[in-house]
Amino acid sequence: TTGRESVTEGAEVEFSILSRDSQIDKAVNVTRPGGGLITEDQQAAKARRLLGSMYKETDTEARIPAEFSGGDYERRQGYIISYNPTALHGYIMPFDDPTELVFISIDDCHIYGKRSLRKFQHVEFFGQKTTSGETKAIHVTGPDRAVLRFNSPNAFVPRSVATKHFEPSDTERHKGIVSRADDERRFFFIKPDEHGYANVFAPNSSVLVSGIFVLF
Repeated sequence: TTGRESVTEGAEVEFSILSRDSQIDKAVNVTRPGGGLITEDQQAAKARRLLGSMYKETDTEARIPAEFSGGDYERRQGYIISYNPTALHGYIMPFDDPTELVFISIDDCHIYGKRSLRKFQHVEFFGQKTTSGETKAIHVTGPDRAVLRFNSPNAFVPRSVATKHFEPSDTERHKGIVSRADDERRFFFIKPDEHGYANVFAPNSSVLVSGIFVLF
């Protein structure tokens, strides 16, 4: 496939560790969570805020209203292709139709903690047609109705404490957040989600990309 081998800071990714160089784990085969290829793109309700305030740290499953439990409502999955943290909305690319863009607002997200979304974040939702004919995501969660979270358990662990390393493996996969990206020198660092693990180095050439361009 073709595409631009790079990622943006704050994006959610998945990776493998095959080697360690100078005590720094080196990532390979970097993809979206779940193994999907990285897609290059060009990015040009107060009541519903209740969804972001009804959860506590120990909650794992979203509380979706009973009227959405019947067969009339199809649960779909996809990933965040873009998100504007100022406007608090963005778009989902559904897995079942990559040509469609589904509008998403943070007010429709069952989320704990910081009210924001990350690029490539895996989400689950119901699609609802608006009066303009656009599809809008409602009751947005993580996979299997999991409560969304912006920060991982490792997000605020200082570097002096985050000293664990992964054992090299060509089968085991890990998830994390791009903490620093240097396009000029063509490398980036990933902060693993798992508590206590050190940053992982990755060259841009480790990114598995797709040649799909999404314009909006």
